[in-house]
Amino acid sequence: MNEIKDRLIQFMNDYNNNNIEDLNEFIDEYFIKEKDTSLIGAGLDDWYFGVEEIKESIKDYWIREDKYLKNINLNLENSVIFIEEEVAVIATGGRSAMNIKEQHMYENMMYRLKKDLKRSDVRKEELMQFAYEISRGFFEANLGENYIWPFRCTVFMINRQSKWMIKHINFSFGGVDYEKVFAHEDIPRKFRNINIIDNCGDEILKIRKAISILQEAYELRDVSLIDKYVKELFTSRNKIFIFGADEGENFSGHEGVYRLLEGDWKYWGDFNLNEENLYIDVHDNIALVYSRAFLKYSSDIQEIYDSLGDLFHEHLLPVEKSIKEKLLKMLWKINYRLYDAERGKVYLVPMKFTAILVKEKENWKFQHIHFSDIVDEMPKERII
Repeated sequence: MNEIKDRLIQFMNDYNNNNIEDLNEFIDEYFIKEKDTSLIGAGLDDWYFGVEEIKESIKDYWIREDKYLKNINLNLENSVIFIEEEVAVIATGGRSAMNIKEQHMYENMMYRLKKDLKRSDVRKEELMQFAYEISRGFFEANLGENYIWPFRCTVFMINRQSKWMIKHINFSFGGVDYEKVFAHEDIPRKFRNINIIDNCGDEILKIRKAISILQEAYELRDVSLIDKYVKELFTSRNKIFIFGADEGENFSGHEGVYRLLEGDWKYWGDFNLNEENLYIDVHDNIALVYSRAFLKYSSDIQEIYDSLGDLFHEHLLPVEKSIKEKLLKMLWKINYRLYDAERGKVYLVPMKFTAILVKEKENWKFQHIHFSDIVDEMPKERII
């Protein structure tokens, strides 16, 4: 394990140099040159397959201010590592930092307002979104110009000629206000599908069956069946680790799986994988699965309005915060609730799903799951 950690520390240090001139050498050093080697980022369209696409994505991360992964600090001391012969999977938290000048924040707000409010077809929902985003901008600017965002990362590595190389890597930010939503189920194909080549075979079919059973469980949402599904779907090994959608939702072992499923089935929206468009990569007895996914929410608008009172207890009562900070956060959250109400009673939230499965006898069982919200704007969870 120390060899893998040392390799990732080396990767992290070279990544943080942001040296565009050495980008080709960086890619050659750390990524396997195969057409389905992947980097999955936080944004809706951040699906990159093949080293050329990965190279362009990393270049964007290094030079674009709006990508929020210019530097990465992996928390490898608290990582979870699974090793299956020549394959290793690393699940780790991390942090990304950036300095954003307060004046720059305000200029971006003004640019957005000037650009969009000039349109003659601006809808009420968009106006509510502007109010929410501006109030959030004031809250963030008040906290200072140094931004630190926590992220989660899953890395799939293969030992090639005594060197651990990255085959797949997935970054996500948690704690989002759902910024990307669809009002109905007529969603463009590009938001439902991953642009991949279909794969087949006996093991692929068995893995698809496990995914199908997981989807069945999330559709039933029957907490009395948790024990049945945990035994059927998850590895008997203790080293199970799951990233939930929100920051800090880290679930370990079978007890963690129970807590995740109970919470999701009682309180979450309707979770749907795209079973017809799975990317599956099998290496002997371990496999990685990607899927686009959607959460379907049915909201009662009156309940949203009624919940505004809860914000008082959540954001105004804490004594460790300044009055200004508490009021700015209240303004942000109230505007978000109003924007949420304006979006309608039913809406769909796009997500990403990554899973690691291991083969036990003739069945494939889940070892790791990474639920990812879509974050194209500034990450919502911030470390002060």
